[in-house]
Amino acid sequence: MSICVWSPGLKPHGNSTPIANILDAWMDFSVIFDSLNRSMGLDDAYPFVLTQSVRTKLSFIHHAIHNRLSPLPALVKE
Repeated sequence: MSICVWSPGLKPHGNSTPIANILDAWMDFSVIFDSLNRSMGLDDAYPFVLTQSVRTKLSFIHHAIHNRLSPLPALVKE
């Protein structure tokens, strides 16, 4: 089962979506989702805040996955 969440700020997979757009869309979604849960008397589904250090780490991973960083040096030299 897959869920597709569309946001006007996000582009299709063909071009990589900037990580800031993804994280901003996620925070908007989590606020709405938590509000829905609260309206039903439930606990927050995502009771976390993405701090700047977490956003920076996620940005690094996003860029590494999409080949936007220089290749990492070999760990073992032959």
